[in-house]
Amino acid sequence: PDAEISRLSFPNRLVVDLPYTINQLHGLEQQIEGKYIQGIRTSQFTDTTTRIVLDLKEQGDYEIQKQGQNGIVIKITPPSYKNMEYEHGGIVQLKLKKDPNKPLISGQILTDDQYIHNKYIVRLPGDYTEIYGYGTMKINDGILDSIQIEKNAVGQTELIFNQKKISAYTITEDTEDEEYLYINIVSPRDVYKQIVVIDAGHGGSDPGAGANGIREKDINLDISLRLWQHLLQNPSIKVYMTRTTDIYPTLQERVQLAEDVGADLFISIHNNAAGSANAKGTEVLY
Repeated sequence: PDAEISRLSFPNRLVVDLPYTINQLHGLEQQIEGKYIQGIRTSQFTDTTTRIVLDLKEQGDYEIQKQGQNGIVIKITPPSYKNMEYEHGGIVQLKLKKDPNKPLISGQILTDDQYIHNKYIVRLPGDYTEIYGYGTMKINDGILDSIQIEKNAVGQTELIFNQKKISAYTITEDTEDEEYLYINIVSPRDVYKQIVVIDAGHGGSDPGAGANGIREKDINLDISLRLWQHLLQNPSIKVYMTRTTDIYPTLQERVQLAEDVGADLFISIHNNAAGSANAKGTEVLY
């Protein structure tokens, strides 16, 4: 069997789905006196999926091990990360507990939105691994796959949010609760006034039109990058690119990106080839 595990909060729990299985435990509910687990529940979630819910006292880590050909063991283990808690309730956020000996100020934190690679990176100003630990917090809740905590080559601590869908991030402090720093994970529509997706047509194995050694995909990308840089001058506009290098996103992937971020405008840039040097002008399809 396989196991698909997701982390939920309010209350803290791990949901274990076993696909292609029939639950012979039926609706078992049992209280547990463990280090992390305080209760266990089972059900037949769908006709072909068994669900096991582990009620947790606190957010532990887990690993799945194969046992022979027909079994698995799910181990609840102490996490290598610390002083942080992921919450997925009405608000989705990562709470970082502050250390008075090494203040963490939101204005000093850098971010890097690598949405094309399904990542968002938060860089803390220095080495905070003694405070927050290291390793991977497994989540798998439809928004995030996981959060990696590691030190980069210049000594900064990075929190790498591995996304299941593109999100926007805000970093806030609560004046009434100065104990924590909050990294909030929200829809791009909740943050940006206008959202534009720029699509450089073709790319990768699809060169588009060509003549005299010039490939359409290269011109499309050049124009798209120039437009992107131009729109970056307006802070009220968030720009997403379907590609920034010579790769080929499928047509469905390009559309999916625009739908995921709730784009106000989708601009796909192409160039035509003509048999006459006199052919000029711009063609806009709206």
